[in-house]
Formats: sequence, structure tokens, C-alpha cells
Amino acid sequence: MRLTLIRIFTLLALMIARPVMAQMAEDPGFARLAYLSATDPDAALDLISDHLDLAQGTPAPDPRVIHDLYHRAADILIEAARIPQAAQILMQLGDFASRPGVGINPVPAYVQAADLYESEGDPAQARAAWAAVLAAQHRAAAPAGMRAQTVAALSRLGADVADAAGEVDQIQVYFVTARAATGAPLPAPVFGAEAPTLTWGVAQISLIPETGAPGTVAAVTSLPAQTVLAKLAQAPELLLYGHGTATDFDQALKQTAQLATTTAATPLLFAWPAHGSTLDYIADMERAHRAARPLTQVLDQLGAVGLSPHVLARGLGARAILPAVARSEVPIGDLILLAPDLDAELLLQSLPELRARARQVTLYAWAGDPDLRRVAPLYAGRPRAGQGGERLVQAPGLHSIDIALPSGPDLPPPVLRDISQRIAGQAPAQRCGLLKKQADVGWRLTGATCP
Repeated sequence: MRLTLIRIFTLLALMIARPVMAQMAEDPGFARLAYLSATDPDAALDLISDHLDLAQGTPAPDPRVIHDLYHRAADILIEAARIPQAAQILMQLGDFASRPGVGINPVPAYVQAADLYESEGDPAQARAAWAAVLAAQHRAAAPAGMRAQTVAALSRLGADVADAAGEVDQIQVYFVTARAATGAPLPAPVFGAEAPTLTWGVAQISLIPETGAPGTVAAVTSLPAQTVLAKLAQAPELLLYGHGTATDFDQALKQTAQLATTTAATPLLFAWPAHGSTLDYIADMERAHRAARPLTQVLDQLGAVGLSPHVLARGLGARAILPAVARSEVPIGDLILLAPDLDAELLLQSLPELRARARQVTLYAWAGDPDLRRVAPLYAGRPRAGQGGERLVQAPGLHSIDIALPSGPDLPPPVLRDISQRIAGQAPAQRCGLLKKQADVGWRLTGATCP
């Protein structure tokens, strides 16, 4: 194990020092890793090292996969009571997540490292970890109360720290989730695994002053369903959003806040119980299928109060949303599929039924989508509905848009802008950044600067 740990630390240091973009060259076979993690921890660590060797030799490794592999290594070490090594990996992982463009919240890794160092009686390292937490909280516009808890932890460990930052602006988003409460306080996700019943509520998300982007989940409050439905009934336009794979509750809330700040509709998050790791894609497939039933219930509840929402399905979330739309009798506005993780033929077969439920069916296909590129080898070359370029799915009654953007965030700003214009009723020829594709009926979305 000692040589394996040396390899892991060395590879992580190299990853932190080099540019990172979102793509893995091959499917790394994480089903085997999940099995070994539970049955043979030493072999699992060896396999993680092999995966990291592969990533190190890839021109553009996927930062989410790199992050999740190291986190799995830290979890294995904690189970083996190798606490100092696990804490060291978590600190380096927080540094990796803090790099521009990675798009991962470093605070949970730093907090876990701080707790481990304290449990080992190492106040100096614990202070360094809590200081990293505070710095990350400032970057993510964490609310004053959350920062005060971090300052208190530093003071308890003998650090003299003053936090002069004030409060930040926040945005409110509504949610309904098929996840169970974790009982954990923020900043950890407060909803996690599958639940037998739905929970409705509202969350407060801070906004980063410099950019206006969502920063930190500041508060999460469960509410009666009728309370949320009454609030949503006042919105001129409602957008029901189902997120993709490898998305925890915290990430899904921040994506919904991004929708709230950029689209012409009030978003409602449907948070299905996806794992928060790219290593659990196969488990996420099953959970997405099972989430169709509670999502049908959500649509029926919206319809019962006279709401006819637009629906946005991201990636694997389409596997919950399409069956739910087909089962429910509630009419919907626009059905929008963003890089859906579906078989292309299945989408074409489902199209007549979907068109009967929706005013318009829009497909945003994206050859650069990191999730689809990551899992493509699992499907042995079968065309995916979310793929773009030469494999753009086109059919009468399907508004197909090919996203001409490199790999990037889950909700690319040009796509959000176009969705907002679509919901507002603008025709394709009037929407900024849309160009008619030659020789077919599709459109091409560019990253053009718009007024």
C-alpha cells in the first residue's frame, strides 16, 4: 500500500500543476472499482492508481473523474484507519477543486480534512485546513453565519482571525426532491439517498458579487407541498428542471439558481437521487429510471393547481422526465432536452407521444458534453440523442439545435440564453447565436456575444 500511496500523492501533485479540461479518453470501468472498494481495499487503491496513470497520459483529462478518484481513495484510507494520509489527500483535493475552471466546491474536502486532523490531535494542520475553508468561503460568497462558524473553529484552535466581510445578495429557489434528508448541516448536502416520499421546500443561494453567479447554498427549508405550489402558481412561466448524473443536492440547487438568474421563467428543481460522483454512473442509471414515478406525481400535483410547466431535462435526468411526461395527463409548455443521455432511436420512437403532451419539443445536442463523452464506450457506438455534430438527431416535430461549444459547465450560458428566448416565444431566426444549418432542418448554436 505504501508504494500505491506514493503514486497517488505524486499523481495528484502533477494534476494540480497542469491545465485540466473535461474529457477522458476511455471508459475506466468504474463498476469494478466499486466492487473492489467494498471487498479488497488494497486492490481498489492499486486500481485507482492505474486510472490516474491513464489520466496523466491523456491530453485532456476530466477534472470530475480525477476529483472523484482521489475522493474514493481518501474514503478507502479512512475505512482502513489511515487518517493522516486520507487528510493529506483531502487537502490536496481541495486545492485541486479550487483551481479556476474545475467547477467543484472545495469546502467539503477541506472541512473533512480539518475534522480528521483534529481527531488525530494535529492542531497546526487543522488550522491550515480551516483557513483554507475560510478562503474558499470568501470566494464562493458564503453567508456571514457560515463564515462565523469557520472563524470559531479557527479560534478554538488558537488562530487569531478576523472576518470583515459583510453579507451578500441571495436568490431564492424552490425544489421538490425524491431524496431523503441526511441530517447533516450545511455546507454538506442536506438531502442524499432515495426516499419513499417527496419533500418540497425552498433554498437560499448566495450570489458572488463580482460575477452574479451562484456561490453557496445558504439555507434549505422544507415546506408543505401546497405552500410551494401556491407560490409557484403566481409565476407567469414555470420551468421544471431535472438535473443530470453525478450531481448532488447542493450542485443541483446552484444549477437551479443559475436558471433563475438567466431565464425568463421561475424554476422548480426536481432533485432525483443521483450520486454526487462520476464513479457511480451505473447506479445513477437505475435511480433515474426509478425517479420517473415520483416525477409523474410532481407533474400531477402541478396540474392540479392549474400549472402547465415548461420542462428541462439535463443528461441522464431525461430518463426520468420522458416517462413521466408520457404518463401524466398534464399538458406542458416546452419540453427541452439538453444533451439527453438517451438512445437516439428511443427518442425518435417516443416523439409522437411527447409531441402530444408538449407545445414544442426542443433537442440541444452537444458533442462536447462531458457526461456523454465520459460514458460513450458503455454504449458500443450506438448513437445517443444528446450527441451533436454529424449525429444530430432530426425529425419532423423535433426542434434540433447543435451546440457548437467546447466541453464546459453543465448549463452553458449560451444555452441558457437561448432557452430563455425560446420560452419567451422568440422564433429561431430571431434568437441571438442561432444559425441555420445547411442541407438539413437543424440549427447551430454558437457562443456569439449578444447584446
